[in-house]
Amino acid sequence: MELELRASEPSAFLKAFDIPYRVRKYTRLLEVLAPLYRQPALRPLWGELDDLELRLWAALDRARHAERQAWNPGTIQGLGAFPELVKRLQSPSAERDAVQELVSKAQDFLSQELDTVRSCGLEACQRLDTLLTDFNARDGQAEYPADTFVQMFQRFELRDLFFYLAAELGSLGKHDSVELVRISPDGARFIRRAPEEKLAGDSLLHFGGSLKREWRQNDILWGRLDAAELLVRTLARGPDLATAEQERLIRSVQQEIATEEHDALGGMRAGEDYRTFLEDAQRYRGGAEGPSALGFGRWASLSGRALQVAAHMMTTVQRHPTAHAGVRWMAGRASAPLWWLGAIARWVLTPAAVVLSTTLRPLNSVRTALAALRGRQGRG
Repeated sequence: MELELRASEPSAFLKAFDIPYRVRKYTRLLEVLAPLYRQPALRPLWGELDDLELRLWAALDRARHAERQAWNPGTIQGLGAFPELVKRLQSPSAERDAVQELVSKAQDFLSQELDTVRSCGLEACQRLDTLLTDFNARDGQAEYPADTFVQMFQRFELRDLFFYLAAELGSLGKHDSVELVRISPDGARFIRRAPEEKLAGDSLLHFGGSLKREWRQNDILWGRLDAAELLVRTLARGPDLATAEQERLIRSVQQEIATEEHDALGGMRAGEDYRTFLEDAQRYRGGAEGPSALGFGRWASLSGRALQVAAHMMTTVQRHPTAHAGVRWMAGRASAPLWWLGAIARWVLTPAAVVLSTTLRPLNSVRTALAALRGRQGRG
């Protein structure tokens, strides 16, 4: 049997008994108020903001307490707990009429309590808007919510109409605000080095790191340094944390990383500051090197290894019992030439390139010295 509502419309009944709606409303207001404490410009208002925040918490607690108190048998004689009322509604009509009268009393009690809660919450929102408006007129440097607190209070039904249905029907649970933090070379600025000068493995369609061990070490080093900086800036922030203190924390974390990644910092003198060394593009060129910096010998060695890997793959295909006969024949004919080409590249061309480079290095040094001498004479 359905309970007959005393009001002409169901909204009056829900207005009195829908306590979770009030909880969602005041929780939302407190969520919007919380970020204001992270703005240093609003520091002079913290005392008054604390007072108004406590008023919103008091309104939220009073709404919850009113719900518990309404179903307390001591508040309305004979009302009893809600499950008991459900059983009594299934009894004869005379009993249902008695229950109807008790529920009406509970509705009166809740309406009175929630009117007080609403007045308290609306007054706190009005004072918040006045406080922020007056401060903005004097200062104008703080950031405020797009809507006023009074507007959020009075129009919460429209927001709840969407978010409550999405949360309940979609089983979303909580719908807290989520802040996205991008961790990339573009966002790190503590070490003054352009993002395009940091990574070496982004060449050759981002496979460049496989060509040289030092390039992989360089990319790992920058990844750890930049990630550490951005994590510290994300976690260690607030009105009480000055920029100098934040940078001290970044330096402390990055110093440990630089110590662990000492092999990647080849050329750094003992006791030298890692930040100064990495900012010197002439001395540290890890991210500035590209495929052209490998030299003929390195390319010959890599090409030889690639050819021999291909030869091994051809041999595997030739021996595969389920492969097509034509494919096996072609793989068998290709494996030996590939292997020998790789052997020539690795064991002939690579040593020759090393010997040639060693032979020409003194000549290059002499050429550089002569050029410097000519330049000095020209200036003289």
